Amino acid sequence: MKNKPIVLTMLSVLIGVLLLSPLFSQATSTKAKTLPHQANETVVIPLIETDETIQPPSIPVDEIEEEQIPSFYKSKFDALIIKPGWVYLEFTQFDLTNSSPRPLPTPHKRMTWIKLNDDGEVIEEVEFAYSNETGKVLLGYSKNGVGVSSWHNETFATQPYRPQFDFYLASNVDGTQRSNQKYDILIENGDFHGMPGSKVDFLREFSDQDKLMMSKQITASVAGELFRYWYDMSTGQVIQMEYYYVNEDQSLILNARTENIVIKFGLLPSSEVHEVLDKALSR
Repeated sequence: MKNKPIVLTMLSVLIGVLLLSPLFSQATSTKAKTLPHQANETVVIPLIETDETIQPPSIPVDEIEEEQIPSFYKSKFDALIIKPGWVYLEFTQFDLTNSSPRPLPTPHKRMTWIKLNDDGEVIEEVEFAYSNETGKVLLGYSKNGVGVSSWHNETFATQPYRPQFDFYLASNVDGTQRSNQKYDILIENGDFHGMPGSKVDFLREFSDQDKLMMSKQITASVAGELFRYWYDMSTGQVIQMEYYYVNEDQSLILNARTENIVIKFGLLPSSEVHEVLDKALSR
């Protein structure tokens, strides 16, 4: 089973401490069972700052096919945030299972500074983490085609790439639609903490090979996986997400949660960030 991390940056891919979502090969799709929604869910209102006003797509959500909702919100938020300059990303991560050789404590806060070029691609990046156990630590950085994972003591080559501020949901849906996997997408619109929001459930059924591999990792008999995202309908930003294993009886096993998501454009990095990047130049 091919795995593609649900991460925003190349550093996060190599550090390997975020959620993992398998992205499978390409073909056509069919529909699967519908999962019941979990009760008493909460979302955290994000803070989004931009230095100019950009009009994102204004098509009413209820006029869009369910399969197109993830890419619609992605395009809407990209119109606000993808432009030359610095983007600051922050979130709190809870990992109930983690196969990383050196996992971070749960929970921990992730703080990433990302510099975009004129094409909206990442050309510089610095990533920190904070937990009660570790304090603030440098996870890694990249500049001038070189990436360094300080957490794993690794160095690797990098190329400019476009960040996925939707945490890869749109690309996961697209990959599944091109495959033979069964899937379902459920949309629930409502008022979350005083703002219009959408809850998007993306359910994907495991193949027999996937089930065999999963049986070697966990004791439960799992039939698939559920990606649950909450979006700010006005901006298209992801404001919280959860990843579940789905049992044969359709019950859910929570695997990871990402919350308190903050994405800001136009802020200037601190001296600490510049010191890290200056160090990268001297390598």
